[in-house]
Amino acid sequence: MKYLAALLATLATITLANAQDPPAAEIDESVIDSLFGDHATIASFTDAIEFAEQAGVDPQLLIEAETNYYLFKNSDMASIRKLVKKLEKQAQSFDTKKSRLFKSKDGFTAMAEYAKAIIAYSSGDEAGLKKHITEAIWLDPANAPSFASLIRSYRLQQRSSE
Repeated sequence: MKYLAALLATLATITLANAQDPPAAEIDESVIDSLFGDHATIASFTDAIEFAEQAGVDPQLLIEAETNYYLFKNSDMASIRKLVKKLEKQAQSFDTKKSRLFKSKDGFTAMAEYAKAIIAYSSGDEAGLKKHITEAIWLDPANAPSFASLIRSYRLQQRSSE
């Protein structure tokens, strides 16, 4: 009887040790959609990010939403500076399966370079702009037309100040 109890205890331990983690709770798709929707103010967007964090949305998706918002909808320089650090950190563990916007790690990394190019542009650093925009285009040539608009804008600004 002692052996049977010991055997059952051992089997229970092995079964528990080999059990898979329970599936992660499904996130309501509308929470994710709200991150990529239109936000009239930074406060509205920040609220959506905070709500999504509390709902358990993957950090990579949060960064992708911030990339979409700050680089293409609202060029808040302080937020873009913070975003660069987040993009560089997330690039180390980027997962295309989790991505909503990017088909490759290079495409994701290109956004960090594009953000750096925007920062260089805003500070009048032509060498930095050229370096980072070139790297962004190299990493993600499919987005070259979008990236090139920053170059055109910079050149127009330079001509108008002459």
